[in-house]
Amino acid sequence: DLLAGLKIDELNGFGGKKGKDLEENHGVHVVADLQRFSLVQLEAIFGAGEFAQTSYDACRGICRKEVKQKVLMDSVGNSKTFNPPLKIKEDVHKYLGLLSVEVFTRLE
Repeated sequence: DLLAGLKIDELNGFGGKKGKDLEENHGVHVVADLQRFSLVQLEAIFGAGEFAQTSYDACRGICRKEVKQKVLMDSVGNSKTFNPPLKIKEDVHKYLGLLSVEVFTRLE
């Protein structure tokens, strides 16, 4: 199973308190550990709400969320770390130009 070896905190929704609670109180360290729980058991842990069902499905690779097509980008960017740092204006202008070209090509 593709998900079985993932650490529990890598599964969406388990990076915080819920993931920590599962590790400390229920011995869940990887997704395979969570897969051993039935829906009824997860409801006993999380309550009979939506999170128990979502957890049961997510650790089995099931996502019931509607897929929405995204037509327009919200943002686009590009970055570069300079080591050593740029110290002269000409180098800054050169790299701004290169980064701008990369951003522009993403928009096409």
